Amino acid sequence: MNLHWKEEMYCIYTDNDVSHKKGNFDHVIPLALGGTKEFAVWSEKRANSVIGSQIEGALARDPLVEFALRDSGLRGHAKKGIVPRWKKVTMDGNPIQIAWGSEKVQYWDAKQRRELETPEFSGKEFQANLNIKLDSCYRFVAKVGLGGGYFLYGDDFREAIDCDILRALVFSDFQTIQKEDVLRNSAIRICDRFHPDSNVGRLGGLYRALCENLRRSIFISVPHQDAISCHVGVAGLFIGTMIVPAKTEQLPNDGEHDLGHAIILGPGSMQRLSFRNLVQEFERAIYSESTPEDK
Repeated sequence: MNLHWKEEMYCIYTDNDVSHKKGNFDHVIPLALGGTKEFAVWSEKRANSVIGSQIEGALARDPLVEFALRDSGLRGHAKKGIVPRWKKVTMDGNPIQIAWGSEKVQYWDAKQRRELETPEFSGKEFQANLNIKLDSCYRFVAKVGLGGGYFLYGDDFREAIDCDILRALVFSDFQTIQKEDVLRNSAIRICDRFHPDSNVGRLGGLYRALCENLRRSIFISVPHQDAISCHVGVAGLFIGTMIVPAKTEQLPNDGEHDLGHAIILGPGSMQRLSFRNLVQEFERAIYSESTPEDK
């Protein structure tokens, strides 16, 4: 995509031309989730704000995503290391909070307002109430598929798929998606990190393995005969796969698009290569780890 300035530019999220006063660049995978400034498309400000608060913000607060972000070495807005914090925890019936630092885990007594010493929590069980919003995962994969597809293929992407279906997923909450049966009516198939199809040997197993091996944020687009599959990972954590019905005859399928295209992100860099090359590099990495070095 060409990110140079124009009076009005097209916004894939709203299907409108948007002026510079009403628009800004959207990081397809936000910086807080391991994205880069280069992987960006033009967006209406209001749509970008909704996506940021309802989808990307919710995903960044996902307890499992927080651990992936911490372990990736990403820095938060305060330029400090990311520390997952569990606030709804009880131990022996008393409320506590846990800060999962990369080097130290801190237990905080919410009533006494002090950090607990090791003997006070060592060997004890605690109960935690964790909030994982599955709809933010679905909506994030749809958003990245929509923005990433347009970033890669431009107007050919708009002609290849029904973008309105993806927009409906991006801008609808989980209850609406279920009530209106959006996925069933659209023939879109989704596999998230909790679905059995994300396991080894199943539909999403390869893409999950690629995400976990790279330990970076990634977007993969693979055109098929009658569909496009989009695969998204954040900081080494597989978020999901989405298969969207499509007419792919006009999409490139050679060179850096051989078997599909992959965008590997950050921090501060963006690497692009064909899906064939990505799988070959993955195979070499796995082979080198499993083969003993010559003594």
